[in-house]
Amino acid sequence: MILRSMYWYVILHLPAKKMMQIVSKLSGQRALDVADAVLTVFRDDEPAMVVKLYALYGLDRFDDALAFSARALTQHPDNSALHGVRANVLSHFGRTDEALVEYNSVLALHPHQPAALMHKGNLLADKGHIDIALQCYEDVVQNDQSTPDDVFFAYVAKGSLLVAANRIADVEELCAELASQYDSAPSVLSMVGALYCQIGQVARARAYYEDALEHAISNSAMAARIRAIISEIVETDTPMASVPTENATDCRNGGTAQID
Repeated sequence: MILRSMYWYVILHLPAKKMMQIVSKLSGQRALDVADAVLTVFRDDEPAMVVKLYALYGLDRFDDALAFSARALTQHPDNSALHGVRANVLSHFGRTDEALVEYNSVLALHPHQPAALMHKGNLLADKGHIDIALQCYEDVVQNDQSTPDDVFFAYVAKGSLLVAANRIADVEELCAELASQYDSAPSVLSMVGALYCQIGQVARARAYYEDALEHAISNSAMAARIRAIISEIVETDTPMASVPTENATDCRNGGTAQID
């Protein structure tokens, strides 16, 4: 038992990227068993606590995750991953204000962390704080740490929030920005088409969907979905306005979205 614990202790203390390559291959229960084995010998080991909390969350053991995160943070208050997962658990329970405190703790440690900015923006949007939420999404877009996927989904969130708030002029401005920056990216052009659909500008929407289709020929699944939307526009004049999310790498803005 001690030898096994020592083995995994060494693994968990490898450089973070290498450690995650190994641990991410384990099932949720297996990762939990590994973390518990290490914590049996090294009671407050920080990497083991992080792995255990992620495992509990991934196994939907939210009550256990909430209790364990409180204990872990008393030992390691400056660990952003512990704050981040605790925020996710609190959000799951609808404890929005407490979750926001935890996401702010992540951002105090890592001011431009994309995942925390996105989660914070979503919670603020739900609370009706539209402009602050939009700023969170814009921070992700402008962030050197953001991956292409981060940027794409920040644009999706920003557009959806502007539509929900009936800020038509701002939606049109966002569409113009996207069309200018990503004029050959089918996923982004489809997003622009969807946004125009949602504000009732069907002719413009069709034009962008047709443009997206021209650039999506190599992606058969996306092309088929765009064709279906165009057909619906032609037949009903009220399309479903969905946003294909493949090839989010059309929004290129390197970096990483991991909470360390």
